[in-house]
Amino acid sequence: MERKANRLGLENYRTTHAYYLTLNCHNRESYFTKKRVVKSCLADLQRSINRFQAKLWVYCFMPDHLHLLCESDNCLGFLKLFKQTSGYNFKKKTIKVLWQKSFYDHILRS
Repeated sequence: MERKANRLGLENYRTTHAYYLTLNCHNRESYFTKKRVVKSCLADLQRSINRFQAKLWVYCFMPDHLHLLCESDNCLGFLKLFKQTSGYNFKKKTIKVLWQKSFYDHILRS
C-alpha cells in the first residue's frame, strides 16, 4: 500500500496561492511550550515574510507543531528560509533539532 504524499506537486508553488501549512517539531517534541522559543521563531518568521513579501494571515503555535495560513508566490523559498534560520538559531541555543523534515500543505480555494 502506498503512503499518501504530504506535499503538493511543484507546479502548485509557481503562482500566488493561499496555503494552510503545518510544520512539526522534530520527534514531536513540545518545544513551543517555552515563550523564548516561540518569540525567537516569530522573529525568524517575520524576517522570512519580509524577505519573500509573503502575507501571513494567521499562525498558531501548538506545543509540538506550528500552523500557518499565508499567501506567497514563492512558498517553498519562504518556508525554506524560515525553517533554516529558526532551526539554526534553536540549535545554537539548545544543541537540538527543531523541525521535522518537510511539512504538510494545502492550497486554499478562493
